[in-house]
Amino acid sequence: MPQNVEECGVAGVEGVIIVSAGFKETGAEGEKLEERIRETRKKYSMRIVGPNCLGGSNPQKRPGRRHNRHRFGREVKEGI
Repeated sequence: MPQNVEECGVAGVEGVIIVSAGFKETGAEGEKLEERIRETRKKYSMRIVGPNCLGGSNPQKRPGRRHNRHRFGREVKEGI
């Protein structure tokens, strides 16, 4: 994973979302990986969300409405 973040930095990518686990919560090796990601973030002035996140959403685009249509056992109609 740190290598992928490095490649993004080299390519000029300004932000990365890491939807993954297995970093500092797993112990010393995972903590080293996370530290390498932090160093890469600083090196390229990148914005990073994660690791261990569920991604992101734009409430103005209302993507949650589509993905949660059947939440609570009933359909949620678009536009409400």
